[in-house]
Amino acid sequence: TWAGVMGDLAMRGYPALAVDLRGHGESPLGPEADFCTRALAQDVLAAARDAGVTRAVLVGHSMGGIVAMEAAQLDATSPSPFVQALVVEDMDA
Repeated sequence: TWAGVMGDLAMRGYPALAVDLRGHGESPLGPEADFCTRALAQDVLAAARDAGVTRAVLVGHSMGGIVAMEAAQLDATSPSPFVQALVVEDMDA
């Protein structure tokens, strides 16, 4: 979980948002046809926009790294991009 990291960030004045990807944690899988990296990335971007995020550093761990890379790429081509940086940690290729 990201709870410890988010607490540390909050203590330092950095707001953080952790997204439970569909089919992971407590989130339902949804339609199997919609379960792909692009859909997961779109979910991340939608959650950030819904939370009012205007500038962000995306951090992805393991499979989340692939999702974060896709989200950063999608965001870069959007009318109002907000991803400022990307951190990928412990991802197997």
